Amino acid sequence: MPHQRHVLDVAFEVDPDSGRLAYAEVDWTIMRQSGKTTALFAAMVHRCTVMPHVHGRQRVTYTAQTRNDARKKLERDFVNSLREAEKSLGSFREIVNPKGRPSRSTKQWKPSMNNGSEHLLFGVGNYLQIDAPVKRAGHGDTLDLGVIDEARFQVDDRIEQAMRPAQQTRRDAQLWVISTAGDEDSPYLYRKVLAGRRSVENGEPGKVAYFEWSLPPDADIDDPEVWWAHHPALGHTIELEFIMTELERARRNPDEGGEDTFRQEYANQWVRTPVLGDTTREPVIDPAVWASRRTAEGVPIAGDVAMAVDVSPEGRSAAIAIAGRGLDGVPVVDVLVYDAGTFWLEPRLVEMRDSWEPRVIGYGPGAARALAPEIGRAAGTVPVQPVPAADYVASCEAFVLAVLEGRVKHVDQAWLNSAVAGAAKKARGDGWLWDRQTALSDITALVAVTVALRLLETLPAPERPQVGGFVSLDDL
Repeated sequence: MPHQRHVLDVAFEVDPDSGRLAYAEVDWTIMRQSGKTTALFAAMVHRCTVMPHVHGRQRVTYTAQTRNDARKKLERDFVNSLREAEKSLGSFREIVNPKGRPSRSTKQWKPSMNNGSEHLLFGVGNYLQIDAPVKRAGHGDTLDLGVIDEARFQVDDRIEQAMRPAQQTRRDAQLWVISTAGDEDSPYLYRKVLAGRRSVENGEPGKVAYFEWSLPPDADIDDPEVWWAHHPALGHTIELEFIMTELERARRNPDEGGEDTFRQEYANQWVRTPVLGDTTREPVIDPAVWASRRTAEGVPIAGDVAMAVDVSPEGRSAAIAIAGRGLDGVPVVDVLVYDAGTFWLEPRLVEMRDSWEPRVIGYGPGAARALAPEIGRAAGTVPVQPVPAADYVASCEAFVLAVLEGRVKHVDQAWLNSAVAGAAKKARGDGWLWDRQTALSDITALVAVTVALRLLETLPAPERPQVGGFVSLDDL
């Protein structure tokens, strides 16, 4: 496919001044089912069959998520690809005699599946071997090509650091790092992505060739044109109908990762990102702006009040918040209760209901839904309004915009300030939502006030009683 050819053409570019390969490292992120295994295997076979004529015997080490995964890839994909090439093209010849060995011709090859030393031998002394993804991976006399496949499962650079010393005496040695997007547990790959994107933006690749095919974070994944514009294998090895079916299935099964997993694997999007020690993450709400919107505790609330409940994953904490308008008409959010666990939630919610007499009590997506019966009992005659997932996305962005534009104030509270300071967001459709996974603090209080403000802003206007066809003077 064109994108495979592009990667291989660039990866094997030669520096005209030195006569050596231009790139010492190739970093490549792409969607699943996009032919990366085929292109990667082509690069490894090229190393074992063509490069020996230039640099002598070559050694390639391939690692995957686990050693067993690497063995499956060797046995099911690599070996079968060579056998198919032999049948259709006559390009290779397998040595099937158990005691036989390939001649000096690198077109002759022989697989070995002996446990602990699985490899493919090309000609004399050219090995494509697998190894476990541990800190000794690639250790040996020499290493010409090191491959870290499924790099999203690596939490640090120990494999890379194991391979590098074995390459230092080899001419045109390369490291290939390949994967689909990871998550908050993928700091090794995420650093590669950030560095690669910066090098592309600056036009200074150095000795690293970086490739990425992914859907933009704000792209509409329901739009077929978006997929045609950004998915390199669409129409080649993957069909649009398959993608749309997988998206529908993901949305029907949120407990299996749902849309987040779909975006990660089929759109190559980083839905949740690691928090890197040497990376300064831009706050969602500027601290100075947030501080400028605070108001004193006990500010008078005039008119309607909306109340919201939020519960953190596994019920570790919960919060009850309200939103109401101050005397100047500007909404004020206030966290009434924030505490560990949920055992206290129902009786305290009854207490807060009686004190504030809200017009509505609501909650957003997540663990709060598990406590819907308790919330319903505590609400009594007050309407309970769960905020749908799609509306919650809009609620998050609306809350931030209200803060930035001065259309909401907040009571100065440590737990709410901490939640705002540590907040993170993740893409969802055309918008985003608060991300508990990568937040640096418990954001339960922030989610509660976000939902409360949304409920307040969407309250229907109260019906005004009329007398004799006119508005009552007492109601004016």
